[in-house]
Amino acid sequence: MKITCIVMLLFIFSIGTNVFMDIGIGMRSSQLLKHHLNLFWTMGAGEYIMLIFFFGIIIGQPIYYNMNNKARNEDGSN
Repeated sequence: MKITCIVMLLFIFSIGTNVFMDIGIGMRSSQLLKHHLNLFWTMGAGEYIMLIFFFGIIIGQPIYYNMNNKARNEDGSN
């Protein structure tokens, strides 16, 4: 429960930081809301590559370990 509260608190603080930075550069409230609701519109090419890499690690690692365990189990070694 403590970890969940800490993660939620950090999430709220990070959103607050982003909102105050956007207000600091002079965004209107309609632009600010649009900016935070449509995150993928504001991402650049490098950020898309990092997102694909991140999802590749998250999805690829369990698949790799599962295949590796199957190969070990078929060989008879535990």
